[in-house]
Amino acid sequence: MIKLLDTFDSLKDFFELYHTKDIDDKLKGWLYYIDNYPELKMKCQSDYENLGLSWKDVAIESSLPLLDIYFDRMIKAHRNIINIVPILTEKIKTIFSITEDIYIVIYYGIGNAAGWATKYNNKPAILLGIEKIAELGWESYESIMGLIYHEMCHIVHGIIRGIDDIGIEYSNPDDKAIWRLYIEGFAQFYEQQLVGREYYHQDSNGWLLWCETNHKYLCEKYLHCILNDIPTKEFYGDWHNVDGYIDVGYYLGCEFIKHIQSRFDINKIACLELHEVKELVIEFLSKAS
Repeated sequence: MIKLLDTFDSLKDFFELYHTKDIDDKLKGWLYYIDNYPELKMKCQSDYENLGLSWKDVAIESSLPLLDIYFDRMIKAHRNIINIVPILTEKIKTIFSITEDIYIVIYYGIGNAAGWATKYNNKPAILLGIEKIAELGWESYESIMGLIYHEMCHIVHGIIRGIDDIGIEYSNPDDKAIWRLYIEGFAQFYEQQLVGREYYHQDSNGWLLWCETNHKYLCEKYLHCILNDIPTKEFYGDWHNVDGYIDVGYYLGCEFIKHIQSRFDINKIACLELHEVKELVIEFLSKAS
């Protein structure tokens, strides 16, 4: 069911040959490494090109310098990924009854994402960018577990819905905000079912306590964005924050799924239409406000 594509042996060759070289040689070495995996190369490069950015500039400025700094972290991350995959295989069968082939790919990218739910070889896939994992300091067993489980829940969501991509890009900011809260909440809530307890890999330095203490404030802020067509990017990702706290949209989304999961089973929750999600999200946020 889970098919592991592990490029780490090739990555070690890349490291041994190029980690002491200058940045231009590192770029040549990375291209030599990634040319063995043309689909990965295309995904990494087009990810930035679609944003109007130069993948080469990003590689030189951001990802390739990490080869010298964090390779020990990458070794640890790789070991933990290898140990987690067999456990995850059994949990997926037990909790979700999913039997479809799913790829997990370990690779060195251009800082695209620590975890990326997509397709590979025309199958659902989780791409694990080991350089981004190392940069974020997520190489521990628990952090790797949370990352893989979260992305796997996005994959499961798509499989249940019968679509390739649950991350639909709606043109209206309010629709986009509502849909993202829903899909990230789904992944976070069912990640916790896989882990077997309440779990957020973001939870350090009082992150979860702050979210819980400021639950009403977060709901009001998110609802204000929805009702006024304001983007909600500050709620997601390590580049943005709400009052200094990153990724608070994952907490809020998880609370939303908790709010509705007593009314619907997983198949209904996974297959909600936008208009249904909108009604339920506004109900949830308004209730807290």
